[in-house]
Parts: sequence; C-alpha cells; structure tokens
Amino acid sequence: MATLLLIVIYIAFIGLGIPDSLFGSAWPAIYQDFNLPFSYANFITVAISVFTVSSSIFSSKIIEKFGTGNVTAFSTLLTAIGLFGFCISSNIWFMLCFSLPLGLGAGCIDSGLNNYVAVNYKPIHMNIINCFYGIGVCVSPFFVSIALTTTSSWRNGYFIIFLVQLLLALLVFLSLPIWKKQKNKLVLTETIEKEKVSYKSILKDKLLYFVCLVFAGTCAVEFCLGTWCTTYLVKIKEFMPETAALCLTFYYAGMTIGRLVSGLLTLKLKPFKIIVLGQIVTFIALLFLFFNLSIYTICITLFFVSFGNGAVFPNLAYLTPKNFGKQASQSVMGIQMASCYVGVTIMPFVFSVVSSAVGMQIFPLFLIIMYCIMATGTVLTVITLKRRNNFEF
Repeated sequence: MATLLLIVIYIAFIGLGIPDSLFGSAWPAIYQDFNLPFSYANFITVAISVFTVSSSIFSSKIIEKFGTGNVTAFSTLLTAIGLFGFCISSNIWFMLCFSLPLGLGAGCIDSGLNNYVAVNYKPIHMNIINCFYGIGVCVSPFFVSIALTTTSSWRNGYFIIFLVQLLLALLVFLSLPIWKKQKNKLVLTETIEKEKVSYKSILKDKLLYFVCLVFAGTCAVEFCLGTWCTTYLVKIKEFMPETAALCLTFYYAGMTIGRLVSGLLTLKLKPFKIIVLGQIVTFIALLFLFFNLSIYTICITLFFVSFGNGAVFPNLAYLTPKNFGKQASQSVMGIQMASCYVGVTIMPFVFSVVSSAVGMQIFPLFLIIMYCIMATGTVLTVITLKRRNNFEF
C-alpha cells in the first residue's frame, strides 16, 4: 500500500510541474498576441508567486486540519482551474485573476508532499518525485511548441495542458481511500504536527536563513531561466518562438534526468555531496552561456545547467527533518518553500528591470549572480552544521 501511495505522489508531482514551465514558454507568443511589453510577464509571475508563498506559509495549519491527501487533491484541481482560466483569458487582467487558484494550489502541494516524503521515505524517493516534477515541466514547453508550430495558437497548448492537469486531479481524488488506509501505518505529517515546534522558536534558528538562501538561489536560477530563456533566445539570438520553446524543453529534460541520476546516487553518496557536485556542474554549464553558441550547443548547455541545479532542491529538502527535527519539519518546509517562491518572485522581476535598462544580453551574468547567492548559502549552511556536529558529507 505504501508503494501504491508513492506512485500517487509521483503523479501529483507531475501535476505540480506542469504549470511552472507553461507560462515562460508561451509568453513570447502571448505578449505579442496581447500587444504588451515583454516585461509585463512580471505581473503574472509575481501574482502567482505571492499566492504560492501565502499558501506555503500556512500549509502546515491547512494540512493539519484537512490531511495531506485531501489538500493535494484539491490543490491539483485548483491548478487545473487556473490553467483553464489562462486558456480563455482575453487580456492580462483575466490572467491575473486566474493566478489566484494557480498559486494557492501549487504552494500547498509543494510543501505538503515534500515534507511527507522527507519524513516517511528514503532520499532516492525525494529525488524521484522531483524527477516526476521535471516530467511535468518538460510536458508544457513541448506542447506549446507543437501548438505554435501547427496552429500558431498558444491557447491550444494551454488547453491541452489543462486537460492533462484535470486528469491528474481526478486520479489524486480517486486515491484518497489509499491515504486513509495508510494513516495508521506511516509517520504522517498530520501526526507530527500535533507536537510541532512554534514558528517563533523556528525563526530564531539562523540555520533556517542559510538554508533558505540556498533554496532561493537554486530556484532563482531555475525560474529565471524558465521565465526568460525563451525571450532571451528570441530577442538576442533571434530564434523563432517555437524554436525557443523547444530549446526550453531540453532545459527541463536536464532537470528530469538530473534528478533521476541524483536519486540513484543517493544509494552510494550522502545528500550534501550530491548537492555540491550538482552545483559544480551548474557553474561550469552557466559559463558556456557567455559564448556565442549554436542552437545545438545552447540546447546541450541548458540541459547541463538544469542537470546540475536539479539535484540541489530535492536533496536539501530531504535533509529538513534531520537538520531541524521531525516535529518542526512541516513548518520549516513551508518556510523553505516560501523562500523558494520569494526567489522565484523577486529575481525574475529584478531581471526584467535590469534588462529593460541595459538589455537582455545581461541574462548570463544575472544567472551567475543568482548562482553565487546559492553558493554562499551552501557555505554558510555547511559551517553551521559542522559547528553543531550535524554535517555528513
């Protein structure tokens, strides 16, 4: 039964990943269709992220009240509703309205399921569920590319993805009896929450801020690329929108395969060693973006950026109960996921402001700066854990 439940969680993570890459891959076509400046993407990404941060912060209370399974099912349905709203939107104001269900749904899924797996399963499963997240983010730009190539309509891509998300929501709802049967067999999030540590004491721990710095940095690299890579390729490299969307598919494929490899490596290596190895690969790949590359080389480069960066999030999330204790893990996980979305919200916005002033060609340098934030947080985290004799490498 535990294995069957794990399969359901894998499916739910596909649904979590689907919306995250959809907007970035479709935006070059959307802003031209709506006759908007390309920087207006910030209004949408900020709105989604604000709602996601809010639901992440309050996720521990919501999950305690309704249970992980119920929250996951309802949240997946909310994201499907948001995707359908984007599909039928006639202007950016409608998109802003439908950012509400999209963001609220994503935050609770991310926080709840990551903590559930961190508490109840081995590190390989944390990597693999995030690998399935990568499958979700691969699906979106692929279908957007097909829709733009065959019908010249980004709406058709959104509609296809909406149908996929609706099907996933139905599967999660059908799995709710499995969640109930497992309630007495695993150390559930709901049970742990009864003995939870207060937010006040959690916020006094400086380690939390160092770890959040890593999460914010890795997600800033991931989502700045996901949001602005296609626009960069269209405006600076002069690619067609459908070609740029296809390049983004390689980026998300790298994340998917990277997390699968990372999961297999957990059978031999400690999570923190995998994090460091991933960061090294990411840094080397980012350096290649400074060169004038062909389309094929760009695809390979994007693949390895996400291949390395993709290992950071799941392994660091898995260490949450070990670093902070199981009683505090759900509350800490909510804060960590919120820090991810703060990075997702602020850094793409900062880039749009900077690029509007100096040009899109600043994109590779900006990514390096985001990487440095992640690396700084990693060093501070290691130093703190060593002082507490809680570091394994």
